[in-house]
Amino acid sequence: HIDGMILAYCCHPDNGLVCLSTADGFLLLINTCTFELAYICRLKDFILRECVFLKQQNEVLICGVTGDPGQVVILNCLKKDIILRIQLEKARILNISKDSRFLTVFNETGEMNLWSTSQICSSLKSQEECMRSLQAVFQQNKSVLLVGPSLYRKRTIMAEEECLHEDVRKLLNRDRLLGILREFHWFPQKYRVIIWCALLQLPYNRSEYFQLLKMGTPTMVKQRAKQIQIRDGTLRNALVRAWSCLAHWCPVFAHSKFLPNLLFPFVKLLQRNALVTF
Repeated sequence: HIDGMILAYCCHPDNGLVCLSTADGFLLLINTCTFELAYICRLKDFILRECVFLKQQNEVLICGVTGDPGQVVILNCLKKDIILRIQLEKARILNISKDSRFLTVFNETGEMNLWSTSQICSSLKSQEECMRSLQAVFQQNKSVLLVGPSLYRKRTIMAEEECLHEDVRKLLNRDRLLGILREFHWFPQKYRVIIWCALLQLPYNRSEYFQLLKMGTPTMVKQRAKQIQIRDGTLRNALVRAWSCLAHWCPVFAHSKFLPNLLFPFVKLLQRNALVTF
């Protein structure tokens, strides 16, 4: 499977599994009785250079230290979208106590952090419940997108409008989101943009936006847009559209030199939703 590119390994104390962490971003869990591959996990954004198993009934949990910047992450190998980051940087070496009750993390700074594995598992479970709640709410709202093909493009443009749904408003209130942020240090990537939209309390003034869109590209914007150096034509057109709408809304924006650079990160992040970008 991996041509010898093993970075780290660990053995489960009870269920006869050995985990191999590979340089090309895989976790291979092998049954030591049969030598068959029991599970395989593809790591998307990082590799693990240290790993240990956490004992948890009916679960296969692995704690690991990533490559640079040295984060400490907890992975559920049976539910691969559940990841908990308990330390954001400078971790170097992991150790787990013989009774599996405590986890030690040695840092590059010489400090040692001591974690309770039961608390870690509780945090992971609460994040899983949070993800399940978010998924349930958004799953309900997906039904409004199941329409005929003639409306598909318009519905796609308005996809982020899900977060205006009353259930989502209640779920994504500021206090609850702050609690998630304090505990997990980040929002699930899948729902991050929608969470931002809820926190910003965007008005989703669709009719006004489409009126501005119909007015086309102002002459000044059209001239200045020739200086925009973006190879991706789709991104470039999206940026010009956003700039044009802002220029119609406030004419002084047509003369702005800094505005394209300010707009670009938002346009790139929100490629599928021009209304949210605006």
